Amino acid sequence: ARPGHYAAQVNVDLRRDGAEGIIREICKRAVEDLSSLEMVRSDPTTGKLEQLEPGRILSHCYLRLDTLKNFQGCRDHLSLEGSLWLVAASAEFDQTVIRRAERRSLNALN
Repeated sequence: ARPGHYAAQVNVDLRRDGAEGIIREICKRAVEDLSSLEMVRSDPTTGKLEQLEPGRILSHCYLRLDTLKNFQGCRDHLSLEGSLWLVAASAEFDQTVIRRAERRSLNALN
C-alpha cells in the first residue's frame, strides 16, 4: 500500500489526517458519486446508506457503472427499441453467445 499516493489523489494531508483520513475521504467521494447517480441515499445525521432501485439493479444484474449512466442519461425519452440498442451495445454482453434455440427469436426482433 502507498498511502502517500492516495493522499495526493484525494488532497488529504497524510501527516495530519493519517491513513484513516485518506480512507474517509475516498469513501466520502464514492458515496457522493453514487448519490449523484441515484444509486444510494445517505442520511447526513446518522451516515447510514440506503440502496436505491438503480443500485439494486446494478448489483443484482452485474451491470457496469457506465451502462447505468447510459440508461440514466436517456431514461426520459427511451423507447423499447432504444433500450434494446443500449443493452446490445453494453460491454456486459460483448461475449454473449446466441444459442440455436434463440436464433429464431433474434431474427424476429430484426
